[in-house]
Amino acid sequence: MKVVQPIRDPEKVNAMLQYLKSMNERDYMLFYIGISAGLRISDMLQLRKEDVTLI
Repeated sequence: MKVVQPIRDPEKVNAMLQYLKSMNERDYMLFYIGISAGLRISDMLQLRKEDVTLI
């Protein structure tokens, strides 16, 4: 199993968010939720539409 290092540089996170927002809203939202909640990729893969509540 490969080890993945987290993105720790806020500038890289913001650059990724800007790129994804301009390219694909779904991917932007997934990345935003994952970064904001501190979720691991294994947690993200288990997320379903019903798991997310909009406020």
